[in-house]
Amino acid sequence: MTKQKFIITGLTAITIGTLLLFKFCGNSPAKKERAATRAYIDRPFANVDIPRTFFKIKAEKGADLEYGTTKITVPECAFLDNNGNVVKGKVKLSYREVNDPLSIIISGVPMAIADGSPDYLQSAGMLEILAWKNGEPLNVNPACRIKVSKQSPIGDADYNLYNLDTINREWDMQQENLDANALASAEEVPEEPVFRERDYEALAKKEGITKPVKPVLEEKEKFQFQFKMDFSQNPELNIYNGVQWEFAGKKSKEDPAKNRWVLSAIWHEMEIVKKKKDGTYILRLMSADREFKTTVKPVFAEEDMEYAEMVYNQKYTAYRKFVDKKKEEARLWRIAQERRKKREERASVFTREIEVMGFGWVNIDKMITMEPQKILATFILDNGEKAKIYRAYLLIDSVNSARTYYGPNFNDFTFAKSRKNQMVVLDEQARAYVIRPEAFASIGSNAKRHTFRISEKGMEIKSVKDLQQLLARI
Repeated sequence: MTKQKFIITGLTAITIGTLLLFKFCGNSPAKKERAATRAYIDRPFANVDIPRTFFKIKAEKGADLEYGTTKITVPECAFLDNNGNVVKGKVKLSYREVNDPLSIIISGVPMAIADGSPDYLQSAGMLEILAWKNGEPLNVNPACRIKVSKQSPIGDADYNLYNLDTINREWDMQQENLDANALASAEEVPEEPVFRERDYEALAKKEGITKPVKPVLEEKEKFQFQFKMDFSQNPELNIYNGVQWEFAGKKSKEDPAKNRWVLSAIWHEMEIVKKKKDGTYILRLMSADREFKTTVKPVFAEEDMEYAEMVYNQKYTAYRKFVDKKKEEARLWRIAQERRKKREERASVFTREIEVMGFGWVNIDKMITMEPQKILATFILDNGEKAKIYRAYLLIDSVNSARTYYGPNFNDFTFAKSRKNQMVVLDEQARAYVIRPEAFASIGSNAKRHTFRISEKGMEIKSVKDLQQLLARI
């Protein structure tokens, strides 16, 4: 099959896929006349647009402006009035960007190289810049141009600069082969990253370093008792001599003072089965036919406290030193990971500095060739009724562009036969529907027509986010 030339407008990649719109208008006078009746910038959703950001600047002083990651440098002689005079005084400047195919659809900006052309553009970024003084539009001073430094994930050097000519309904190339510069990857991380704390007590335990229990003096009015126990599984207690138990529960049936038989019984097994966060333990005593369980905390008699505190301070100092070292290691590791991630992200970001040749829509684009398949496309609903579709947008995997097909007759609908396609279509009420890739997969390579079935509920589009949600539907 003969390959047909296209101009792709590719913008910043988006997670939901890329939009590619082909419209093959014939050269007949009737088709040109119909196209001319439509606004050249033809927004599909009347009450939805890409918002502008407005700046107020003093023309003779110039300005350095920021729009997200984009930097706009306005020299002090940037504006001319309709008489060609350099403007001074207060100027209102508006700026906005369209960096993905969904935003292209919302904006209504045409991506064909010219009205009715089968060629389209692939863009590394698109913007609109306008200026007024006292409500009157201003012109660019060709001897003193505004400069825009714009980021993009596309680093190819064969992109050109275009201005949208709304009078002649075409993109007018202003400059060829714009330089793309990779962002420096050694930029300092702006702030220390937050990281999740590790279980430092468990780490210390693996290294044989015990977090000791702080010694507590016994309370004379409470009941204390002692058992000979194996503390080998409780190193936080095994470091002490003279540990005794003080009842710390609330239930009478667990209080040894009210169950004196516990102290005289012969127990075959005694163990601490659980340590609670408040420093208490569950003590379990077992014999052949009996079991006693109670809540206790370790305490020391007054004569044992001085020794216990000395042991605690030694052990806790060693434990704290270990934990502080591990925390610092974790902090440095996390910073290194964040910096690595930042470097990787920045390694795939490029900047281009352009000079604004004229106010209006500006695009960084190149032309591309692709093998198309042309069909007569029709649309039906799940119930078999014909769907009244008046506009269709084709989405092609990894191609960042947007171009519109107008109905109700889609005689020249063209898609990329060797790529993954999907489509957004609009009905007469501008409700949006999605045609999934599976519908294209069933089209034969030599097919001349195809009927697409609309099986999903339409969505009223009020923002770019709505389009994203529509495409993200399963």
